[in-house]
Amino acid sequence: LNTTSGTIEGLSTQLFEENQNTSTLSYKLITQDDPGNGINAPKIAVFSARKITIEEGATVRFEGDHAGLLLASDSIDIQGILRADAKDTSGQASGFSSPSSTWARGQGPGGASAAESESTNMPSGGSHCGVGGEGSTLDLSPTKSTPAAAYGNQNVVPLLGGSSGSRAASQAGAGGGGTQLVAGNSITIKASGVVDAGGGAVGRIRINSVDVITNQNSTISPAMTTECYSEGQITELE
Repeated sequence: LNTTSGTIEGLSTQLFEENQNTSTLSYKLITQDDPGNGINAPKIAVFSARKITIEEGATVRFEGDHAGLLLASDSIDIQGILRADAKDTSGQASGFSSPSSTWARGQGPGGASAAESESTNMPSGGSHCGVGGEGSTLDLSPTKSTPAAAYGNQNVVPLLGGSSGSRAASQAGAGGGGTQLVAGNSITIKASGVVDAGGGAVGRIRINSVDVITNQNSTISPAMTTECYSEGQITELE
């Protein structure tokens, strides 16, 4: 699902249940308010249908510049894999990519400071809802790559992607994407289900429905116990 263009590649009619005998999936871009502190909130690409099912063995990936949202007026059932994680050095679904230049600061509000050169220090990891890992020094130099402060909030509002680490001679890890699931009646993540927004700094996941059912053996990244995950009940879908 391309969040920038709204195009859908490899769509199986079994992924998105027919609504009035059609298998179309609607696409719309919505704007989020900026949270301040110099952070620009990405737009959210909304893909909507009456019911959405990702079958076991199937993989659906959010790609593109904007955060991704699956919206179902009835229910969402995840038996397979929903991905918004980084593709190596390329951030997806509002996650930040590796810097284009060597020895550069990480991209995004949680991008780590630049590592000066291999002879002095190595790059640090990107931050998001937690602080990235600190880079190492090689010669006791006082100049050291340091991670940035964490950003975002426990309500996952606005929906943001993760930042990249700072870059050395090779590429840095990209940030995970922003992902949201909203359903009018229920969201179910089965034991075989995976929702993955991992990366150099993980993205964020927000789940909202009248009834949210997650199996203890399902895989959700970032973990449900972290501030990068938010789950809330709604009484009705407006």
